[in-house]
Amino acid sequence: MYRSMIVVCVLACAHAAPPRGPAAEADERVEDLDWLLARIAHDDPYAVDLEVGAIRAHYLARTRAAVTRDLWIGVLEDVLGELYDHHVSLGTNTQASPRLVPSSADLWGEVIDGRATLTEVRPGTAAERAGLRAGMTVTAIAGRPIAEAIAARRPAIRGRGDPEAASWAFRVLLAPRGPAATTRSIRPSCPTPPRR
Repeated sequence: MYRSMIVVCVLACAHAAPPRGPAAEADERVEDLDWLLARIAHDDPYAVDLEVGAIRAHYLARTRAAVTRDLWIGVLEDVLGELYDHHVSLGTNTQASPRLVPSSADLWGEVIDGRATLTEVRPGTAAERAGLRAGMTVTAIAGRPIAEAIAARRPAIRGRGDPEAASWAFRVLLAPRGPAATTRSIRPSCPTPPRR
């Protein structure tokens, strides 16, 4: 029930409205943000420690500034990211959105003892053909040190200090970006084995 409701509510939030003034549109987005946070706090049994006020304060300026559909979807994705639950999604995306995890992901990873470790590689995928294997430690993604990338992607409020939030962020980073993404740069710590 909860996950279905989030998809419906977010689709309603992301629909284009008749043109209004920028201030009125910003106020409507803030109302949508407040409604979404209230629904999450009320309906998510796992969000008992959800700091709704802190999340609202953190995303308020971005909500007001999200003058395009893509910017607004990015804000909503990050707000839902505060749940760090791969089962919750918007039902829409942009070119900057990560693919859905796990259904569209070819890699699974966990942060284990502070190391970003690949735990599964889907057979027959480009990741496997590129030599990525379970057990490898990832040191960088898209040229960015992995610890820095995870810190930037992990939930800003709820995920502080939670190792599972770091693993969630790592898996999101491993997923190719955008609906048509075909390339990404992942650097494992050990040399990539030769292709056979």
